Amino acid sequence: MTTLRLEDVHALKWAGAKLLAAAVGLRSLEVLFATRPLLAVVMGALWLDWWAQRLKARWSDSEGRLSAIRPALRALAAIAFGVALGWVMIGAAAVTHTARVRWGHWHAIGFSLGAFRTAAYAFRDELLLRGIPLALTRGRIPPRWSIGFSTVLAVAPWTTEPGVRIESLLLVASMGLFLALVWQDGPGGLVAWGVHAGWLLVVQIVAQGALLDIEWSRRSPSAGAPAYFGACLFLLSSITLYRWKRTAPP
Repeated sequence: MTTLRLEDVHALKWAGAKLLAAAVGLRSLEVLFATRPLLAVVMGALWLDWWAQRLKARWSDSEGRLSAIRPALRALAAIAFGVALGWVMIGAAAVTHTARVRWGHWHAIGFSLGAFRTAAYAFRDELLLRGIPLALTRGRIPPRWSIGFSTVLAVAPWTTEPGVRIESLLLVASMGLFLALVWQDGPGGLVAWGVHAGWLLVVQIVAQGALLDIEWSRRSPSAGAPAYFGACLFLLSSITLYRWKRTAPP
């Protein structure tokens, strides 16, 4: 295993300071536009995207004439994968009786706005927690430490939540690990965004009244049996991606 060197620590501190400043800036936008939170998210996402472009963040591994087509198809497949993961978690909750599932009330306009909101949040968070951190540390520290750094960034905000449960941290960590691997060793950030957006779409929109009205026994899908089940799915996906990358021909 690669040892963490002193210069690696300095590089992580340098990247962490920049990301902390970015997080403060995003929080300032949320305060400034408290009555319009979606506007704050979109503005923050656009700013982070500008920064990521300057850092040459890895959005896709496609090159050549199909570079505009393949990423779009992969993003659609990634959204479907994220949606499937969300439905599997709902199924696990229903089987283990950790959620009460009822039919919701479908509203096309409300669903469309909710889908746009989850897409914007996923885009912003993917850049802040994975795309930009991996770009900042690229070439400065070994890749595995970049992955670990990104995973820690994903978990850190949750540790300040009152009453946070261990299964919630496991779910966030496993999801962060998988998405970081997708950014760095997989097809790129566009696919990571698709998985993240698809998962949020089901858990936060579909399951909260758009199609189903789910009452979680512990107030959240990131607690109890669904969280453990989701963590296992993301860990299995991470292992599969890692092994595929190591065995794939150059």
